Amino acid sequence: MSSELILATAGYDHIIRFWDASSGMTKTTIDFAGTQINKMVLSNDGKHLAVAANNLVKVFDLRPE
Repeated sequence: MSSELILATAGYDHIIRFWDASSGMTKTTIDFAGTQINKMVLSNDGKHLAVAANNLVKVFDLRPE
């Protein structure tokens, strides 16, 4: 992900969306099928996203490949 201001949201559709805060456009998505998302936490450096769900925690690497 680049250095622009990004907002991360999740809903009952099991998709994590990353939004460009200035334009309101979706930048990218992550499918999170199988369970609802209860909490998300972004690391202080913005490089990782931790997602807590029912009996599951996943950490995503957000650095560009």
